[in-house]
Amino acid sequence: MGVPSIGGFSLTELQGAINPMGTNIQKVTRSGVNGVAYRKIGDQPFPTSHNSISDHTTKGSAETAIANYLGLKGTLVTVLDPGGTSHTNIMVLQVIALAVKPVANAVGGVNAGSWVVFAEWTLESTTVP
Repeated sequence: MGVPSIGGFSLTELQGAINPMGTNIQKVTRSGVNGVAYRKIGDQPFPTSHNSISDHTTKGSAETAIANYLGLKGTLVTVLDPGGTSHTNIMVLQVIALAVKPVANAVGGVNAGSWVVFAEWTLESTTVP
């Protein structure tokens, strides 16, 4: 298992599961042509909501993290879930910074930082399996 991340940004905690795109097979025919072909297409998945917590050593680095998270909106990223599974070509539809809070006694985390960022993400898979 690795450290959870979205778009290369390490997170202390990531909650929520990626909803993979389903697969559908479509028959392709043309009028007047004797023959048939098939193509694989993706069924549109439902966007999924995720909550993250990340720890930072200073308030400034926590605020920079928020700016970096917001910069991912509208991009395709790789998400590493808490179980160690890597999900590629995930569209970041929305990012909401919920809070930046100081921590009295840092315990664990990725950076053993004294500031934490809480964020909510809306993600959607774009890869046909």
